[in-house]
Amino acid sequence: MPEIASRFMGKVTNVFEKRGCVGFGLQDGAMVVEGSELLFVNGERYSHHQTVRSVQINSHSVQVVAPGERCAIRIDDFCEMLPPNNSNVFMSRGPQAGVSGKGIVSRVFHDPDTIGIRLEEGVLCEGDWIIIHGDDDYRHEQCAVSIDVRAVDPDAAVTGRKFGVLLDVDPDIGLPVEGDNVTVISIKK
Repeated sequence: MPEIASRFMGKVTNVFEKRGCVGFGLQDGAMVVEGSELLFVNGERYSHHQTVRSVQINSHSVQVVAPGERCAIRIDDFCEMLPPNNSNVFMSRGPQAGVSGKGIVSRVFHDPDTIGIRLEEGVLCEGDWIIIHGDDDYRHEQCAVSIDVRAVDPDAAVTGRKFGVLLDVDPDIGLPVEGDNVTVISIKK
């Protein structure tokens, strides 16, 4: 058994051999993103480093995952060396993601497609990702490259502050509606 100096992330719950993916039961607060390196350990029989190639939800690639979302993580394009179920998963190095804020959609504007968000806890900074969750499986994610806070610090929004984010929405998905939940994900290199 190798010496483990990395953060424990959870256990493998599903193995999708045809897609080279594994499904995880992640610990509370544990999140993985593309480019992270994971260590899979299953007793003495299996120990292998893999780099996260992509993260998928319902077979669609996503950049980030919100807490509670079920995802699969592509780790091997050639479907070799996939870890068995119940393997322990550790983060060894690379980008890590975590929730930095939560809020709701307070306004929806057209032309250009923009939403107003009221941040109920935490903080949002330029470069963070926002995930919008609505009813009927509505889901939209994007990087907050431009935040209109109209405040002293234009590069960040803090708890209680309202701010606007210009949306880049797939026409098939459409715009969110007022009251949808917003989760802010910060990625640390």
